[in-house]
Amino acid sequence: MVKVVINPLNRFRGSLQVEVDIAEGRVVEARCGGLSYRGFEEMLVGRDPWDSLMFAARICSEESVAHTLAAALALEKLAGYKAPPNGQVMRNLLLGTEFLRAHIGHFYLEALGDFVPQPGENYWEAMDILRLLGEMIALFGGRHPHGSAIVPGGVAEVVDSQKVINFEGRLHKVLLFIEKTYLPNLYALKVKYPQYLNIGRGCQNLLAAEGLVLEGKPGLFLAGRLRTSLEPKVDTAEITEDEKFAWFQEEEAHPEKEGAYSWIKAPRYDNQVYEVGSLARMMIKKHSKVTGLGLGAYSLLGRHLARGEEALLIGKEMLQWLTLLKPGEPGAKAVTLPDKGEGFALIEAPGGMLYHRIEVKRGLIQRYQIITPSTWNLSSRDSSNQLGPVEQALLGLTVPVGQEALEAARIVSSFAPCAGCAAHLITLDGPRVHPYKVEG
Repeated sequence: MVKVVINPLNRFRGSLQVEVDIAEGRVVEARCGGLSYRGFEEMLVGRDPWDSLMFAARICSEESVAHTLAAALALEKLAGYKAPPNGQVMRNLLLGTEFLRAHIGHFYLEALGDFVPQPGENYWEAMDILRLLGEMIALFGGRHPHGSAIVPGGVAEVVDSQKVINFEGRLHKVLLFIEKTYLPNLYALKVKYPQYLNIGRGCQNLLAAEGLVLEGKPGLFLAGRLRTSLEPKVDTAEITEDEKFAWFQEEEAHPEKEGAYSWIKAPRYDNQVYEVGSLARMMIKKHSKVTGLGLGAYSLLGRHLARGEEALLIGKEMLQWLTLLKPGEPGAKAVTLPDKGEGFALIEAPGGMLYHRIEVKRGLIQRYQIITPSTWNLSSRDSSNQLGPVEQALLGLTVPVGQEALEAARIVSSFAPCAGCAAHLITLDGPRVHPYKVEG
């Protein structure tokens, strides 16, 4: 038996180590370990609830809008407020733009390098599109990442006709790129590498929350879980986090814990392993281009194709949302937070289902819980020894001699993971979690 350790993964956000055991040319064991401890949940304890917005925006640069929105929605739930129509539409436009930026950026900056040796003309065109998407977020969100326009009560931005025109003009260019370049590039990979529709299938259990919602209308994405059949609801009471193989002991950091191999816990729904992300959303929505792949949808290439089709779907819907904006009307209203209570938000971020929960006592945060999309997908084993989605996707992989690391990295990348987002701070006090040496 041969053990292959991939550390670090190239073109990847965060510190992730993947270990695979190979026997007779096939992966027979896999371990996916997040090596960074960040501690956002601990940082928030004892702070003013309003601070959660600024901290949440900095959890992940790729999903900054999603985390800020989840924090704002949790505070709104705590206070019993809802955003006015303009605020709801602007939130969807900001989050939708972040979806497009994440999907296009992941493919051209992270995944494409695993298939082609040199960036071509399409790569540089994608860079220009990412610039346009950044400008679109700036129009209604101020900046990206770490914007401050999304607040409890809506979006602190004034809607005027010129902003709508500027946003729409850029959106048309992005949609043209998706239709004429991004999707054709994806389907060209399907023709050139059909074998990648047959590997990396993973747990084949899919989970999604309702996403991109406007009050009084169904969300663009539907809540549900798909195993052998579709159950069209998600109950937060069924979500748990197992820490058997994570460096935690009763939610406290425990880096010397025997048997542990990751800072990423193991979220489970009804004690089952679930994959989240574009594949889950598109399958639960029954999008014909994705469901039409059959079992091939549950694959390395299926996940990439699902993201491309989802980008087109969102972009077209954003054109409709723009028509709902009413210049001159408010985008937010003042919110007063109570001194005690609980609030939560369950939404869809680009990487998948995102959960924020806040408990407030005497006007301060008593407890804050975050379960990110990559916590689901990069999860460690649980107490029942069930492997996480990425770990299961690696099992059975046939690896040519000399290409073990490349093939495994392709599968991991297909989940568009972010270990920095998934890991639950390195402190100058006390023992260090990991030693770091900086030279130069």
